[in-house]
Amino acid sequence: MEMTTTNKSRGAKPALHATVIYDDLDGATQAAALLKQATTRADAATPCEVKPWRLDWLEHPELGAAAGAEAAGADLIVFAIRKTHSAPEKLMKWLENWALHRRVRDAAVVLLSCGHAAVVSFGARIEQFAAWHQLTVLSDRPR
Repeated sequence: MEMTTTNKSRGAKPALHATVIYDDLDGATQAAALLKQATTRADAATPCEVKPWRLDWLEHPELGAAAGAEAAGADLIVFAIRKTHSAPEKLMKWLENWALHRRVRDAAVVLLSCGHAAVVSFGARIEQFAAWHQLTVLSDRPR
């Protein structure tokens, strides 16, 4: 599935590069639309690039490596999670690898749809990871 959302001027480098990790296609679509809307509101000429990766794809060595290489330059790692109750160990290993190889030092983690009661522990685990790696967390989780 190719769902790259790009709002680019010709030859312009994306001002915002986001990698969306999702377990529900509707969540991925909403996350991409939200990011595009946010950059459009910030500046009509702000280029935005959103690359979605389904959560279970990260478990496959080739796909996980491709996602990691792409995410290395991401400003945001966005989790659009609705159905996964807890963060799988393979995801946590993928995130550790991303943290070691990321090229954007002030990257942030975004948790969307993680406020649902069924996936609260997923969001909590990602927040712990972010705190450990001194990453900013943006979330719709209730506090």
